[in-house]
Amino acid sequence: MPAEPVPQPCEVCGVETTSKCAACESAGISLFFCSRDHQKLVWPAHKLVCGPGKALPFAMLPLLDSDIAQVKKLLDKSSASSLAKSFRAALEELGQAPAEAVLESINGDVYDIRRLPHKPFIVCLVRSILWQLAGPEVVDAVGPHLYSIAVNDEDRKTFNVDVASGLCASLLSGMCADLRRARVLPLDYSRATWFSLFQHKLFFICRLGQLVSRRPHDVEANAHYRGAKERTNAWLWSGMGTGEAIFSTIGGKSQIVHEVETYERPQ
Repeated sequence: MPAEPVPQPCEVCGVETTSKCAACESAGISLFFCSRDHQKLVWPAHKLVCGPGKALPFAMLPLLDSDIAQVKKLLDKSSASSLAKSFRAALEELGQAPAEAVLESINGDVYDIRRLPHKPFIVCLVRSILWQLAGPEVVDAVGPHLYSIAVNDEDRKTFNVDVASGLCASLLSGMCADLRRARVLPLDYSRATWFSLFQHKLFFICRLGQLVSRRPHDVEANAHYRGAKERTNAWLWSGMGTGEAIFSTIGGKSQIVHEVETYERPQ
């Protein structure tokens, strides 16, 4: 007889359930929802990365030509900042080539690693640098932690994928750097379940935070948002499902602690 399914916490409310997103399960990743209503609650975010071809590996946004041009300008500055110097060093270490040559090879499919074995890592690094270049008001608000902005969502159905992708990149690039320094980053990390599952969880938190920003006094919305952060932090501390102690140590450094900002509707 097949083994009984083991209940897991709903991604939204934490209630134990065996119900999963069927499309994602067929793609090879398990995301649990206790009800259709809770799945619908995060659907504006989840639909972008749901099912075969998008869920595993996680459908990371490719870099735009304008993104690459912007980080090239950072490297071109004659009086290079400490950020530019560390960015150049990281690009050259990961790409095993001059930084400019690495940047010429990072557009297109994020998971096409034929020319750059660490392309997913490099894309995360570039996107996290772009986040830091977005301006002091953004950097001060975000820091290295999670933050969600609700914009132009009159019916709460619009999801700011650029913000969520930037935050995923910021946390993932730091985690991958730590794993690499510890010499435990797997060669096929971009295909590993934890690499995609972490991003799915961050997208859910971004969406739940977006709802809180619109309804700051809604008790249930706040409970969902805070609970999702706490469960994700616990998952990080537990080793992200790898069963390896070093993943627990490094995952624990990526704790999600930032509070959501309240969105004020323009008068």
